[in-house]
Amino acid sequence: SVNTTQHLTIQNILNRGIIAGALSIENQGQIENVFIDINNINNQGYIRNVYIGIWGERNGKIELDSFKNSGIIYNTDNNGVLFEGKDIQIGKFINTGIISGNNSNKASVAIGQSNNNYGNTTIGLFLNQGLIGGQYSQYGVEFNGGKRNDNNNPPRHKATINHFINTGVIYGYQRGLSFSESTLTNFVNTDLIQSDNSSAVQTFSNSTITNFINSGTITNQKDRSALYFENSTITNFLNTGTIEAKGAAINNKQESKSKVENSSSTPTNEASKISSGVIVRGTIDTFINTGLI
Repeated sequence: SVNTTQHLTIQNILNRGIIAGALSIENQGQIENVFIDINNINNQGYIRNVYIGIWGERNGKIELDSFKNSGIIYNTDNNGVLFEGKDIQIGKFINTGIISGNNSNKASVAIGQSNNNYGNTTIGLFLNQGLIGGQYSQYGVEFNGGKRNDNNNPPRHKATINHFINTGVIYGYQRGLSFSESTLTNFVNTDLIQSDNSSAVQTFSNSTITNFINSGTITNQKDRSALYFENSTITNFLNTGTIEAKGAAINNKQESKSKVENSSSTPTNEASKISSGVIVRGTIDTFINTGLI
């Protein structure tokens, strides 16, 4: 932890063994304007959980060039991985192993918490080729905008992700993916995103996605939507895979202005429950379907 100095630099952390406790990189006490600079974190073994943050709503900055997990990060009572702070910059987050937070109130990978630690998180590449989540994890991946205050003052925590790519499995009991106050350039899913209880993918609170591309499967197991867009903007939507739910497969709510291009798609729902493949309550600029809804 950063205590007597405001600047902590770590070149490389490589784990090939067992870390039975937490890998924690954080500020200590009342220190302000902390700068934590990390080159590479590479887990090839087992870690109970990872916490990288500046907590206590202190001012500071975290720069992490590369986070790679090809091993196991498994926490029985909290988040698997948690990043927290007012200014977080992550170059690459790559998972080819297993990351799981086995707690019904936590995310396996959490960016931010429900507190007043407002600021910005920037991620160049978030790539999952393994497993993130599990049946006892509330969220597979959660981008949390923090507490909602009156009149949005101060503004909530915002996240910017250039490329979010899933070629593995993202699974959460409540939601597979949850984006709040998030801006994504490219969202690509080629494998499986699943939730048991609510939407598999949800965006809300002024989130935007320029290109939403699905050639895999996005599925919800109960009477909810597979995709739920609330107060969000989706510019280009292309589905060549499967989007399925017992409720509406795609639910575009309120003022979500979207351009949707849906080619050779199979978003499906159980007609005995709800007969809508797509529910639109907001505004869609362009909706093109050449597949099956």
